[in-house]
Order: sequence, then C-alpha cells, then structure tokens
Amino acid sequence: MSAEFLKPGQYAEWDAFVNAHPLSTVFHLSAWNRIAKKVYGIENTIAVSRGPSGQIRGGTTLFFAKRPGSWYVTSGIFGAYGPILGDREALREVLDAAKDYARGRKAKYLHLKALEGPKGKNDFTHPSYDRQDIWVTAFMAVGGTAEELWKSLPGPMRTKVRKAEKSELGIRWASASGAGGAGIDERELKEFYDVLADNMHRKGSPIYGYAFMQEIMREFADGKAEVEADTLILELKSGEAGADGSGKAEVVSGAMVLRHKGVVYVPFVSSRSKFFPLRPNNLLYWEIIRDANRRGNAWLDFGTSIRGASTLQFKESWGAATYPVVSYVYSESGEKIRLDAGAKSVQFGVELWKKLPRGVADRLGPVLSKLMV
Repeated sequence: MSAEFLKPGQYAEWDAFVNAHPLSTVFHLSAWNRIAKKVYGIENTIAVSRGPSGQIRGGTTLFFAKRPGSWYVTSGIFGAYGPILGDREALREVLDAAKDYARGRKAKYLHLKALEGPKGKNDFTHPSYDRQDIWVTAFMAVGGTAEELWKSLPGPMRTKVRKAEKSELGIRWASASGAGGAGIDERELKEFYDVLADNMHRKGSPIYGYAFMQEIMREFADGKAEVEADTLILELKSGEAGADGSGKAEVVSGAMVLRHKGVVYVPFVSSRSKFFPLRPNNLLYWEIIRDANRRGNAWLDFGTSIRGASTLQFKESWGAATYPVVSYVYSESGEKIRLDAGAKSVQFGVELWKKLPRGVADRLGPVLSKLMV
C-alpha cells in the first residue's frame, strides 16, 4: 500500500469511501474541506492509504490552522470528530502521512479527534501520538415506535417535555433544498444565526460567521453527499410581540440539523437565555428526537462536551450514553502538548469576549474562528 494526499478533483472518490465505511461520520466528508477553504482560506487536504489495486483503504481529513505562536494541524474543524478510517495497516500509513503534512508546514503539533462511538472504533496504535481524554459526545438511540421512544425517556425528562409543550412555542423546519431550489432558506438561517451569535457572545465564545453557516447548507443542499440539512426554529406564537414591540413573533431557539447514514447530528444549537423559563431546549431537542424517529434514523449525536460539563449533564438527562472523543496529539519536537480548555488564559479570553459589544464580537468572531479550528 502507499499513502498520498488527494487533490480536490479526487474528493468524490473519498466521499464514496466515507459513505461506504461503517464507522464514518458526517464530519469525514470532503464538504468540510471546501467550506474551510472558501470561508476562511484554511489550507487543508485529505490523506489516504491505497490498497494494491489502487482503492482507498483508509484516510483522514487534515486542516492547517495558523494560530499565532502555535501553528497546528487538526483532523476536523471546530466540533468535528470521527475515527481515523481504515484497517490496521492503512491506519499506520495515514498516521505517518498526517505527521509528514504537519512537519512540512512547520506546525507545532498535530491533533487528531477520534470518536470511539456506538458503531465501534478503530484500534489506534502509534508510538508517536499521545492520547488525551478531554472531550466526549453523547448518543441517544431514537429507533422503535413513537410510544417506545417516549417511554425510553427518563421520568424527569418526560415531565420537562410536557411542561415545555404547554409553553405553546411555535415550531418551524426549513430544508436546505428549499428556497425555490436555491438550497437555502435565508430567512430561517439568519434567524437561527442571530440566536446562535447572541448565545455564543453571552458565553464568551467567538461566532463563526454567517458565511460559514451558508456554506454548510449549500454543500448539503438537495441531499448532496447523502446528507440532509435542515434548520429548526422555535418562536413565540404568531401575534405575540417580540422584544421590540413590533408584533413580529420573536425567535426563541434555533438548531442546525444534519442527517447522515442513520445518525442525526446537531452541530450548532442555541436558545435565548431570557426564555429559559419556557424550557425551549427541552422542546427543541424533543422535536429533533421525534423527527429523527419518524424518519427511521437510529441515533442522535448530541455533539461534544468537556467531561463533567453542565452541557453534558443535560444530554445525559435524556438517557443518552457518553462515548470518548479522544485527542491524539503528535509534536515534532517531542514537547508535551496539553490541550486544556480550562486554562487560565482561555478563561481570561472568555471573560474579555463577554464584555465586547455584540456588534464588535460579531465582526471579530469569524476572524478569530479562522485561528481556532
């Protein structure tokens, strides 16, 4: 076998391999390479190992982040993750190729985000990589009948969902194949993005930029790459005045929902904090779960959380099981790299970001996001 770095014209071959592989996730697809390049100008590639007849037998996406003072390469942008695909021999070649890619760009380190999920995992054995267990994701089984699904929820969660349903929030779905065939429902996407930006500012995190969300929906419009992409909106019922007194229904919550190979992903989701008494998060996720069940999907992936975080407790309260998203880190110099999301410098940045005016944070967010993939 031999390893190589694919050119964009070969990405369809990679996507076919991804869609056929039992352990792949939506984040393995080449769409993320195109999105990263178009929106942020991020250099990236796909490293693959080929078998004797030339077929792809393993691989990973790679993204080069030029964070000042600490250039690095990662296998997925933002919250993306997935096993390094391939058999044992292919894995070794892919891991060596990833090291070569990082070395050629004088990156300080290489960070691979490897999911050990409900579908299984690949044995990751390479002496050069240091394992760090910081993040997890939570999966919930969403199969069976509607009644079985409801009964599978823990009692306290069923109570919370019932209370949320009594709030009578309006529910709207919009598909990436909508908008007259243009691939994006701009109204819903902008409404969702405003809620997301507002919530991220409140938490002290830079927002990704509207163009990033647009490109995700465009890439997956009309079921491209065997992915369905929707936005989900919760709003005050029609006729209830928004905060500005305009009479227009105010958007309370929003989510981006991706479906791929029987798994439903919610990579971005937020609610306005002033509406928390209405329990919008409970209603939002219950709608996503019911919809996943109606469509015949098997799993809901809630997305990554730091071990012990309050966001993880919310996910587990649905009866979801946690699985490791392992960080495998390689440093060319041999320096011990610690990925510490709770470092004092990180927390200082969070508190500083919260103090910025929302408009300033919205403009600067995409600039910083490019450096923090």
